[in-house]
Amino acid sequence: MCRKQILIYIISLYYSLGFSQTGFKIPDSLSGKNQNYLTDKIEENLGNKALVKTYSKIFLAEAKANSDWKQMVKAYGYLLHSTELTLKLYYADSIVYSARQSRDNSLLAAAYITKGNVYYNLSDPKKALDNYLLADKLVDNTSDEYLSHKIKFHIGQTKFYLGFYDEAIALFKDCMDYFLEVDDRPYLNSLHGLSLCYNRLHQYEKCSQLNAFGTSEAIVCEIDEMVVYFTHNEGVNQYFRKNYKEAIEKLSGVLPKLLENKDLANATVADFYIAKSYLALKQTDLAMGFLNKVDRALLNDRLVTPDLRESFELQINYYKSVNNLEKQLLYINRLLSIDKRLDSNYKYLSGRIFKEYDTKKLLQSKSAIEQSFVREKQMKYLFVIITIVLMLTILFLVHRHFKIQKRNRQKFEELMSKNPRRLPLKKPLSEENLGINPEVIESILQQLEKFELEKKFLKQNLTQVKLAAMFKTNTTYLSKIIPYYKGKKTNDYLNDLKIEYILERLKTQSKYKNYTFKALGEEAGFSTTQHFTKAFGSYTGITLSYFIQELKKKQNQAC
Repeated sequence: MCRKQILIYIISLYYSLGFSQTGFKIPDSLSGKNQNYLTDKIEENLGNKALVKTYSKIFLAEAKANSDWKQMVKAYGYLLHSTELTLKLYYADSIVYSARQSRDNSLLAAAYITKGNVYYNLSDPKKALDNYLLADKLVDNTSDEYLSHKIKFHIGQTKFYLGFYDEAIALFKDCMDYFLEVDDRPYLNSLHGLSLCYNRLHQYEKCSQLNAFGTSEAIVCEIDEMVVYFTHNEGVNQYFRKNYKEAIEKLSGVLPKLLENKDLANATVADFYIAKSYLALKQTDLAMGFLNKVDRALLNDRLVTPDLRESFELQINYYKSVNNLEKQLLYINRLLSIDKRLDSNYKYLSGRIFKEYDTKKLLQSKSAIEQSFVREKQMKYLFVIITIVLMLTILFLVHRHFKIQKRNRQKFEELMSKNPRRLPLKKPLSEENLGINPEVIESILQQLEKFELEKKFLKQNLTQVKLAAMFKTNTTYLSKIIPYYKGKKTNDYLNDLKIEYILERLKTQSKYKNYTFKALGEEAGFSTTQHFTKAFGSYTGITLSYFIQELKKKQNQAC
């Protein structure tokens, strides 16, 4: 082990074992706070690194006090994400150390993935792959499908970097199918990786389709950051489709966001393809400005990919055209240096990925085939059992379907035959029972009656706090009076009033049957369609779509 490695190891051990000795003092206001409270505070303040770091240190101190290695992993993870890039490796080592002490293979595999990601962001693909492969070995001893597919995704990224696009596509598709129902962000990342591969395979139309689809999915998932990356990829794709102005527009549009996120690697790719687009448009001066930005980024040791090396060729050609021998020599030397790095990375990554990943997968496939012969015999015996179970399941589902239909019909008829239900007011109690002055109770009850008559409950975003302010009282009184006299909690009381209102409109005014769910929800005073439909189902016991469908049937029968 070299001196540098020993130094890193000592520092990481210091962070993992001696953190509580650094002199960090827990503020009195946060002393004794439990880990759930600290987790909530960290999640609430993710945009404020200083606050996250403070809460994370307290979280870590609590975990160490309880010798809870798993919670230490979580604390170091928060610290890793809240610190600058140069210190992330120290926290990554602490995460690995703590995960190893926990003796949880899944946790240790996840720790190696985290460390691999840090090395990837430090432009060290060799060490990144080493850690991904360590994680891959560990995950074989677990049943953790999520971790297994995370590793597949990172191996897919490495395949993409090496230029094995068809193999990367297979991995990204597998990851995409798995994460679709499990986790939005890795699902979108897999979709993005897939679109990158199709661009490199010159399937530009398919790439554009995936970018458009990915953008719409990112909007649905409310992950705006991924819209930036699909737009970025589409900008590169438009360059290859020779739509140079559109490429410049898209890439220029996402550059500020990439720089804000400190994603200099993708910002450099954007600068490169903007430069190439300007060259294609014969605007050499503008192109050289962006190529100089690329040059500065690569000098700062950003992750160099085979396509970015072309920027040095473009620089050499430009200075050759203006007869600047000094600059030509400068960029020739830089290109030779970059090629050496690329060649070294390529050989190392290619050798390890095929020896330790693909060979392992082939052996797993061989074992799976051998086991399939054994399973084939077992399947013959299971076939009859499965058939019987399937038939019984179908009978059960049919029976349940008709039972649900009957119940829904009964619920509908009950709703049509009954007026909006109102729970009778109970007789006022003495002050001793609710702990509230009877005069105050009487005043609030009168205001509630007026509130219902004037339909003020239709106001959107109405809460117990706002209702208390409206009545010039406090939430403590309302939280006691409404449940006692109305028989339900304040939010349920407000939601039920809204649903009763819209039910009456649907039953008595035919135009409401043609309203969209969103329009009906807004009419009833709900802030979101989802909130409205959920409240409707909770109150009526049937879905809004079923109720409207039956109303329309009843109307057609009457005609």
